[in-house]
Amino acid sequence: MPKVSVIVPIYNVERFLDRCVQSLRSQTLQDIEIILVDDQSPDHCPQMCDAYAQQDARIKVVHKKNGGLGYARNSGMEVASGEYVAFVDSDDYVDLDMFEKMYNAAIDCNADFVRVDNYKERMDGTIINLDYVPPMREGVYDQADLREMLLYPQLGMLPSDDGSQYVSCSVWRNIYRKKIIDCFGLRFVSERDLISEDIPFNIDFMMKSNRAVVINQKFYHYIINDNSLTQTYRADRFEKELILYNELIARTQKYDIYTKCKTRLSRHLLARTRMCIKNELMGNPDKKKAYCSVRKIIDSKEMKEIFSSYQCKALPLKYRVVYYLMKWKWVNVLNVIKTKL
Repeated sequence: MPKVSVIVPIYNVERFLDRCVQSLRSQTLQDIEIILVDDQSPDHCPQMCDAYAQQDARIKVVHKKNGGLGYARNSGMEVASGEYVAFVDSDDYVDLDMFEKMYNAAIDCNADFVRVDNYKERMDGTIINLDYVPPMREGVYDQADLREMLLYPQLGMLPSDDGSQYVSCSVWRNIYRKKIIDCFGLRFVSERDLISEDIPFNIDFMMKSNRAVVINQKFYHYIINDNSLTQTYRADRFEKELILYNELIARTQKYDIYTKCKTRLSRHLLARTRMCIKNELMGNPDKKKAYCSVRKIIDSKEMKEIFSSYQCKALPLKYRVVYYLMKWKWVNVLNVIKTKL
């Protein structure tokens, strides 16, 4: 049994794929399997994947019909045989000792879940977060702390948080015990159905976990691609955010943690709403339609509920100002400060 199965969904990334695969092949932890999931990539990636498999017996290749990132990860999990599972995006890469450090921590502490930190790297190689220090304490977390300090903050910040306590939900910074995934049949939803496929997976996994380890060291190189889906204008962005928000409510209710997480989920939607308003005011070329869209966002049932009950006075000043501008529908002022949203 390999110690770690590394699943790499692949679509239209032939420019970056070799860097990613070579960073995995050269890991100091040699006992891994590398699962390359070709999601019907239209470039030369399918042939590149097959060539890698010929060069390295640890590489498995899955060719599948295009279904998106979440389903590609699921296809990888179906053939994974490792003790732990990891996910790496194919336009990113990792330090060569990443999985050795993570696996050793998992074994030493009998952990179900290990989390590390990441670099944010521009396309030209410039790293923009060298001085960033993660908010989580390094060390071992029991089940209660795992939920309170690692899971719940992924769902949203508390009203008084200034952003420094933000905990990212990205699955590519973690390794997961495969036995839990198999025992409970855990799978990703499609990002075509939910705008974030990582948060629901982490809720499902972490609510079944007993122990986690955090290593506050950067190993993963997350490449900021200005052409990625998350960087472009989307007219349906807020609709997608509402679908995710309501799914998170349903999922936290399923695990009987909604009461603990309700305020965090409200802050989550407030933050996503700011992003959506910025998306409209900066990205929509038709300014009249952009203003109408912003008013529609603010008038949504979910936002009205938050405006009627949220503890807005606890918000840091800059967030409190935007909260009131949204509540009072001062779209002209929001437009003036749109770059600061």
